[in-house]
Amino acid sequence: MDTRYRYLAIGLTAMLFNSTYQYSWNAYEPLIIRQLKMTFVQGSIAFTLFVIFSTTSQVITGYFVDVYGPKIIGTMASILMGSGLILSSLAPNVYFFYVTWSIGGVGVGILFNLSLNLAVKWFEKNRGLAVGITSMGYGLGGAIFNPFILALGNFREAMLIIGVIGLLLVTTLFFTVSFPSQLRGTPPTRVITESKFWLIYTSFGIIAAPLLLYSSSLSLFTGNTSLTYLVAITVLPVANALGRPVIGYLSDKLGRRLGILLINIGMLTGVLLLLAGLYVEIPLYTVLSVIIVGIMGGGTLSVYMAFVGDLYGPKFSASNTSILYTGKAVSALLGSLIFSLIYSYSVSLSLEFIVFAVTISLLITLIVGLTPSMRNR
Repeated sequence: MDTRYRYLAIGLTAMLFNSTYQYSWNAYEPLIIRQLKMTFVQGSIAFTLFVIFSTTSQVITGYFVDVYGPKIIGTMASILMGSGLILSSLAPNVYFFYVTWSIGGVGVGILFNLSLNLAVKWFEKNRGLAVGITSMGYGLGGAIFNPFILALGNFREAMLIIGVIGLLLVTTLFFTVSFPSQLRGTPPTRVITESKFWLIYTSFGIIAAPLLLYSSSLSLFTGNTSLTYLVAITVLPVANALGRPVIGYLSDKLGRRLGILLINIGMLTGVLLLLAGLYVEIPLYTVLSVIIVGIMGGGTLSVYMAFVGDLYGPKFSASNTSILYTGKAVSALLGSLIFSLIYSYSVSLSLEFIVFAVTISLLITLIVGLTPSMRNR
């Protein structure tokens, strides 16, 4: 097997286990709230902490990944990811859970960056598709693990089993990876001085919010025992997984600008469908909304990360993409914490807030333009 494709498979495998922290949260959260006697806001804090730690860990380690390669850092990150699940399964209270879930988040963030950059650095052509295939595991893992978690009905058993398997398997795989040599690119110290980069950052930070909202809080709109809820949390990771390579491939062929525009329009449509579904009480609207947001949310990562690799080169891609990915912390504040606070006052107003945020991202895309006028940029 071509070394590049083997590394792509390793990145995909790591993403499968990473995904349980985010795309299994809808399955975990009701169980955790019941067993640890959390409130909804406390649950939102746990999810927000994961997002913050998983994003900031990428920035801190991104440069070291570029300089020293993926083997040692990837092995350490795999241990943190698996241990976070194992320790969280033993949590006696919400505060212990905050600590262990955050530890796992650090490992997830580093592994996420490593896995994506195996694709960015090894695949100069078809970079959007390669990033999409690797990151597909981040959505697909939820589809694999969620039915298992729901069948067990106990977050402790589920986290322990998934954590042990992930710890052993992913740690072993990362002993075998490396990056190509003689790469070129723009260092992050120059990238962060460009206004264009911060426009990309702003758009990415906002447009990722709906997916984070759907990943953490679907039960608010469907109830956690309804058929719609069961269908939605199963469909979301599948749609998300499919959207990553599909939208990534389309951006390779049509250009990043059209890919970004498609994502923004799709996200706005999806959130409006969910809002409409609440007013007319048609479950199909909710399911369609989940499918659209899942697909476009998956494509967001593929297109934006591939674009940064295109624009600034692969040599420092781990550093540059990790800086961009901190925009997800902004998404967490919008789509989880701030949303939950507004939701406490008004359900419809909380969704209208998300609609407003996505509209801002769309306007940035339409008015300013985020990419150079090149076919594959």
